[in-house]
Amino acid sequence: MERVDTIGKTDEETDYNGWRNWESWNVAAWISNDEMIYSRAVFVAHHPDRYPRPFEALRDLVVAARHSSAKVHTPDGADWFDERLDVGELDEMITGMRTPWDVEPAAAEATK
Repeated sequence: MERVDTIGKTDEETDYNGWRNWESWNVAAWISNDEMIYSRAVFVAHHPDRYPRPFEALRDLVVAARHSSAKVHTPDGADWFDERLDVGELDEMITGMRTPWDVEPAAAEATK
């Protein structure tokens, strides 16, 4: 029997700690654990109208903050522009950084 994990992906779709691959996992780990990157991710999450593609916006902010397009890798060597990155999952992770009290009052009432 094929196991499906908590986010609805099969074992074949999650190869590395619940992520599609090492590159996606590593970028996600740096987003969650580096203060500068995390604070920019939260900023992007709080402005969905301004940043409809959260990961791409965050990536551009991170590269700009490093003042060089040459620094496009995490300290572990994952490339922020790697085609293997699971951008959809990274978008979902960043979007999830919004807390319920960050939602507009009318939207918060609608969820009750």
